[in-house]
Amino acid sequence: MLGAVSALVGVFTVAERGYFNFASPPLMLPAYSAVFLGAAVFSKKRRFDIFGSVFSAYFLLVLGNGLSLLNQPRWIGSVISGFILLVAVLANMPKNRKV
Repeated sequence: MLGAVSALVGVFTVAERGYFNFASPPLMLPAYSAVFLGAAVFSKKRRFDIFGSVFSAYFLLVLGNGLSLLNQPRWIGSVISGFILLVAVLANMPKNRKV
């Protein structure tokens, strides 16, 4: 199920933006942020699921649109998305893990 949804999103993204072999890194940070935020916040068992990823992707989209409406530079959205990714990964780590 998740693979089919990922393939559909990939087709829509290529249809909207076109294919460039160097365009994938800016698209991966929001995707990782959405998946880990969905697991850390919207999932009861702190597991990756489609519903948490969709809700968190919507949250990040609204955040990015709000920043563009406030006339902020585009790099601020990437910094905030990276910070959200860092917080979500740290929140999703087990508490008794030895490093």
